[in-house]
Amino acid sequence: MQATKIISKFCYLIISLIFIFPIFPHNRYILNNALIITSENNFIPFLGYIEINNDIIENVQQGLYKNETQNINIINCNQKYIVPGFIDSHTHTESIPGMTSQQKLNKLNKDIVKNYYAQLPKSYLYFGYTTILDLSLGNKKEVEEFNSNIFHPQLLISGGPIAEKGGYPLHYLKSDHSFHSIDSNAKNFKTQINSAINNIINNNGVILKLYHEKGFEKNASLPNLSEKSFIYSIDQAHKNKIPVIIHANSLEAYNETIELNHDGYAHGIWRWGNLNYNPKELPPEVKNILNKIITYKIAYQPTTQVMHGILSLYDHNFLEQEDVRKIIPKKLVDWLKNEKNQIVANEIKSGISKEQALEVFNKGQQALNYLAKRNAFLLFGSDTPSAAIHTNLPGYNGYLEMLNWSKAGVTNSQILKAATIDNAKFLNLDAKIGSIAKNKTANLILLDKNPLDKIEHVNSIQEIILNGKIIARDELISNF
Repeated sequence: MQATKIISKFCYLIISLIFIFPIFPHNRYILNNALIITSENNFIPFLGYIEINNDIIENVQQGLYKNETQNINIINCNQKYIVPGFIDSHTHTESIPGMTSQQKLNKLNKDIVKNYYAQLPKSYLYFGYTTILDLSLGNKKEVEEFNSNIFHPQLLISGGPIAEKGGYPLHYLKSDHSFHSIDSNAKNFKTQINSAINNIINNNGVILKLYHEKGFEKNASLPNLSEKSFIYSIDQAHKNKIPVIIHANSLEAYNETIELNHDGYAHGIWRWGNLNYNPKELPPEVKNILNKIITYKIAYQPTTQVMHGILSLYDHNFLEQEDVRKIIPKKLVDWLKNEKNQIVANEIKSGISKEQALEVFNKGQQALNYLAKRNAFLLFGSDTPSAAIHTNLPGYNGYLEMLNWSKAGVTNSQILKAATIDNAKFLNLDAKIGSIAKNKTANLILLDKNPLDKIEHVNSIQEIILNGKIIARDELISNF
């Protein structure tokens, strides 16, 4: 039976390649007769062709390629849709969904952990993410390990976030050398910050992440970086042309950081303190902050899946979904289905009801709707996994994030823009990635259906083109 399945899968792959891409191109080829969706054409599809040379886009033109005299592979895309490879600007690749650090280190889980990391890069690619940013990793050696996989998206790292000593999230971490612990009250706080900035530069980091959160429940009064530490960190990062994003999700945190001249926020504003929730009208205090975000052109990364992932904890069939089974090794799925292993999930559910989680999620959706209608600068990031829970899965979490945005009233073109060119611009990488244009990296997605009609169509992927190499989607399914 197993042999039959393997043969069937192989036959399907061969047939797919014959009908869609008759010749597997190694160097130079043309994707002809494609409906191209990119920021260069304001995300309006146009019939055209893309000329690729090794890993670089050499030419993009409207109309059909007709010069057949050259010795070049011409691949008929049959008017399928091609979009730029997606960028997820908020991931945590070291964490395993649903596993605590102790569970991860348990020798009994050794094979499960090994298989997860082997599948991880393919899981992101399966949903079209050709570039991901880990906002926690601080060492380029971890990038090299990730890149040792045959198929892998481009992994970018922060070079290590800065947080106040004893504050969030350091208070909850037993040891993590990726984070830079700063004592704002120390005389040498500037030296500490300079060391953190140098670490970003030396490890090819692309962003500085700063934390502003006082914690929650029993630990709701944790120290934050002082204003002088925030200002000095932002100033030094900008001197080195490094963008700065601030972790914040409460009205209080936004109020205390909105004037700091940073570049973006990681997480939407969904904690409003004592303000009442009215689904028809935002409180004036929240509107005031959102208007400043628009005026100051601060990038806003809603990470709606943080709260929706908590809502999904109440869905007992979540792990039975077909997409989940394709991207997560079977042994890990079986392990996650055991409620005794769901330590953090059970803790979260004991501290917040489904109704409470839904209200917080809706607050975030309402703020996102307000910004989208006013064409604010939106960054696409899924925060995967946001916690050690089984409902924040690599790649799939990004797909669900897109669905949440759509339900919040963000247009499909706005979603595509945020997940491609705007993420690239924010990270100062738009000369290389983020759109379909000459001299950019050939990271593309071939879709069977138009994502501008329904955002769900981003899941109609046929092939991924990664650094110029074509990968059939079925090659990315977990075989563990």
